[in-house]
Amino acid sequence: MSAFTDLIHERHSVYEIGRNTEHTVEDVVEALRGVAGRFPSAGNSQTTRFVVVTGDKNDQVWDMLHEDQKVAMNPKMYEFFAPRFEQAKKGLGTVLMFESREKVENMGMSPDRNELYKENNHGIAAFGVWLLMTDLGLGTSLQHYNVGFKQGFDAKIREFLDLPADYEMLAQMPFGSIEEPGTDKPSIDPEEQVFIA
Repeated sequence: MSAFTDLIHERHSVYEIGRNTEHTVEDVVEALRGVAGRFPSAGNSQTTRFVVVTGDKNDQVWDMLHEDQKVAMNPKMYEFFAPRFEQAKKGLGTVLMFESREKVENMGMSPDRNELYKENNHGIAAFGVWLLMTDLGLGTSLQHYNVGFKQGFDAKIREFLDLPADYEMLAQMPFGSIEEPGTDKPSIDPEEQVFIA
């Protein structure tokens, strides 16, 4: 297999992360800056923004997310997800993934198409970040808390970090050393998923 396919097979959701690595947050930011511009986007719109938080800010972001989700989730769901908030604080930091609403709305398509392409851009970027973390030997996972720009669900985070008002948060990727490896998840038959018509 190629190095690329090796990375895809090595990529897992890793929830138990730590700080037992030679990499610093600055290393991760430099590596991300080196590849972010190469992530494909619809019409080269480059709508995705990556905000990295660490230290006390990382803890505060996850405390705010926890506070909101404890109220928003039903008890059974909260019981399942509750450990995620403390686990995320144990790593080096978090890549918060945003989409610039100004860029999205000026992609030149219809509003519905702009929203569709925004999601495509985000998905490609998230996969790129995940493979980068895997390549660095770091663990991460993709979380989706406080998603809802129009409802103001992400406003608290945006205001806390003093970010532009048009930044729409779509995901969080806490990262750090791999303290407990991720496991393979069930996948459907590849012949069902990929076929010649």
